[in-house]
Amino acid sequence: MHRVMLPLALASVAALTTLGAESAVASAPSSGATTVEKGYVIECTGMLRGSAVNATLYENDLHKNVVAINIGDAGSSREPADIVRGRKVRATVRLDGAAARITGTARITGAKVPVREDLEDNEQRIVSVGWHRKLKTRLTLSHRGSTARLTCGNAFRYRLRVTKTPVG
Repeated sequence: MHRVMLPLALASVAALTTLGAESAVASAPSSGATTVEKGYVIECTGMLRGSAVNATLYENDLHKNVVAINIGDAGSSREPADIVRGRKVRATVRLDGAAARITGTARITGAKVPVREDLEDNEQRIVSVGWHRKLKTRLTLSHRGSTARLTCGNAFRYRLRVTKTPVG
């Protein structure tokens, strides 16, 4: 089976750098297209039947949601309508002819952490300013009659003001 490649949007959100409060409130460029994006990033690992598990759940209210699950060398992904509803997490993909299902809870913990990211992509300057809030997760993966507890080291809710301006 193939390894799952995640979209640029997921990599961009997951790579946001935490800064001090002064930097986070710095204004984005005044010209260009600005959107407000909110959602969840949950990245988990575990072991199922002796194979390493990697799972990424990415939810964005303006763009496609993505669920990607790898068990050993087999991987699959899909774009569901919803992943997180309230505190409940549910995501399923078909993997090697059977459902691979992630279920459980995600609860917001702690204060808002200011974030800011500046990057250039496809001849555009993209400035994302906003916050993350850490999630405490209790998730399991079920596949072909086996179940594994997942550890989600990178899990947060986010709200970002994203401004795109032409470069040059």
